[in-house]
Amino acid sequence: MTISIWMAAVIGIIALLTGFWIGRSVKWMAEETEERVKSQEEEEHGPETVKKGKKRIPLGWVISSPASGAVKPFFEGSRCGVLIQPQEGMLYAPVSGRITRLYPMGRAMEISTDFGVVLLIKAGNGGDELCSAYYRSRVVQNEIITKGKLLLEFDREGLESQGVDVTVSVSMETTLEEKNVVVTRNDFVKVGEELMWG
Repeated sequence: MTISIWMAAVIGIIALLTGFWIGRSVKWMAEETEERVKSQEEEEHGPETVKKGKKRIPLGWVISSPASGAVKPFFEGSRCGVLIQPQEGMLYAPVSGRITRLYPMGRAMEISTDFGVVLLIKAGNGGDELCSAYYRSRVVQNEIITKGKLLLEFDREGLESQGVDVTVSVSMETTLEEKNVVVTRNDFVKVGEELMWG
């Protein structure tokens, strides 16, 4: 009788230790998996992210200049951007992404970037009646583009002779906290140089 009580106690202790060990092993495996998933996300999206609703916008993104020319930053409420006085009549993709909206003849377009920011790029303020004569789009709606792709050709001299302001504007349509966005302080940029980053 005494032996069976001792046996039951030993078996109970062994069962408790086994249960504790299995529980800890499962927890360690879960933590290891969580760390692996987290490190994968950091590799894909960067170590820090800005949460905007359900969308995560990684820090460490860069928007390059689509044209060479004199630059001037602007801020309108929650929107910020840069005005460029282009030296030539060509615009290049400042980022990789997708053309989500293309205005008549490509004079203006929205690009959804790979890092979650929506850009609006406009070339001049000419009316639609001038588009067919002076603008030649090199992209189509919903096209996937890579940084540096030719987006638009326009006759800068021809537009200026018609009294059109040919200023190129690049603005962020996605609302971000101003402290997360840095705009270049240079007075002049070349195609592909950093324009905005966060």
